[in-house]
Amino acid sequence: MYSLSSGSCSGCTGATYSLAGASSCSDCLPGCDSCTVGNSCTSCSAGWYKNPAGSCNQCLANTYSASAGATSACTACPVTKYSDAGATSCLNCIQGCDSCSDGSTCNTCSAGYYKDGNICTPCTAGTYSAAGSITCSTCSADTWSVAGSASCSSKSLILKIFPPNIHFTDCIDGCANCNNANTCNSCKADYYLDGTTCTSCGVGYHSPVSSTSQASCSSN
Repeated sequence: MYSLSSGSCSGCTGATYSLAGASSCSDCLPGCDSCTVGNSCTSCSAGWYKNPAGSCNQCLANTYSASAGATSACTACPVTKYSDAGATSCLNCIQGCDSCSDGSTCNTCSAGYYKDGNICTPCTAGTYSAAGSITCSTCSADTWSVAGSASCSSKSLILKIFPPNIHFTDCIDGCANCNNANTCNSCKADYYLDGTTCTSCGVGYHSPVSSTSQASCSSN
């Protein structure tokens, strides 16, 4: 371009160009780091790629281009990540999410979580889930799980943490499923739920699993 102040021509810098006889430089097309006369792009910015026509296409959402100068389509993000349009890298999905559409919308959840609208919520203690679940399942009698579990333990156990060590403790006597050492959810056979504990029906009396009152006990 020609400069009136210096009376000579100067080269355009950065993402600009000029035609013959120009007194100023013009911006290259969007996404272009450098361009020639006619505004044909020679190198595209990161987050863009050069198409056959010589202009730059922005990477679509959930794709990315990590460096400038890409000449092929953008790379797809892994299923556990996402990106906005024009991204140079991918971001992690929200916690508990195995695949997502964006930073706030989960498509499928990890094991130990369930889909709660657009997010993933951990299963509560005493429940579990497989990957892709929309609900959590209750642990069977004589099994237990901590929050966010993909399965239940093979024994009636609860997790009690005494940093830095982790210890397991049996549920209270007669309890088939418990929240903690003092709170039972359901009782074994020959016991009935009495508040938050299990009470024995007594010698010679029997009751089915998960009985909730003394009336369930019988001598049959």
